[in-house]
Amino acid sequence: MLLLIYFSMALGKVTFRHKKIGGLWFVLFIILSSIFGYIDTEISQWIPYYLDLSTFHVVTPASYDDLLQMHYHIGGLYLNAVSKYVATNIASSVYHLALMIALFLGTGYLIEKKIDL
Repeated sequence: MLLLIYFSMALGKVTFRHKKIGGLWFVLFIILSSIFGYIDTEISQWIPYYLDLSTFHVVTPASYDDLLQMHYHIGGLYLNAVSKYVATNIASSVYHLALMIALFLGTGYLIEKKIDL
């Protein structure tokens, strides 16, 4: 989340260099957060392989009802309070790792090359 905030701030500075638009980074943050969240949801649905964190076995939901029972989705981690089933989507975790690396490198590039400090 912090990497996305820093990336949005740097992108806001690069977009309009000499204009004073204070809240542009927040709008960029909301837009990018929505886009990345949508991509995460689609990846989780396309590749439904989960890693059971209690036994470290790869599991797949037997039906769509199993996915509906996974109540809380927090960054690729699914928690079900009823059965105490804790699993993480493997593809979603890889996507989050790649996104963190890309945001870190993108922010570093924008700060180093594009913004005059």
